Amino acid sequence: MGMQIVSMVILGSLVLAGCKDPPLVYAEPACMIDNLNGNTTQSEVRVTRTKPLHLGGWAIDPVSRRAADSISINLVSVSADISKVYEGKFNSPRPDIVAAFQTEASQVAGFDIDVPINSMTPGLYEIHISQTFSNRTLVCRIPRIIIVE
Repeated sequence: MGMQIVSMVILGSLVLAGCKDPPLVYAEPACMIDNLNGNTTQSEVRVTRTKPLHLGGWAIDPVSRRAADSISINLVSVSADISKVYEGKFNSPRPDIVAAFQTEASQVAGFDIDVPINSMTPGLYEIHISQTFSNRTLVCRIPRIIIVE
C-alpha cells in the first residue's frame, strides 16, 4: 500500500510538471544496490561529506529482463525537498543477474557510481534508480537509507 501511494505521488508530480510520459514506478525488484560504500546488507548507512559515496548494483526492466540504455541515481531527501541526480558507469557485466533472471539480455545490468556528496545538505536520503530505455523510463526505489552527516 505504501509503495502505491508513493508511486501515485511521484506520477502525479511528474504529470503536473508537464512530463508527457511519466516514468513507471515498480514495486517489484527490478534493481538493487548491493554495494553502498562497501556495505552490502545494512538498511541504513552513515556517510560523511568528506568522501564520495560509492553505489554499485544492478538494474533491469522487469518485463523484458534487459539492461537499460542508461542509468542515473537520484538521492532524494526523506522530506522530498532536496533531490540530486548523478550518472556513472553502467553496463558492467553481472553473470549473477543473468543466472537469476535466466536471460542474456541482462548480461550488462551492473553499474558503479561514485557520488560527490561534499555539497549535500546533511540528512536522510532515499535512493531512486532511473533506467532509461528507448521508449520509456523506469524508476526503482531502493529500500536503503543514506544518512549524510
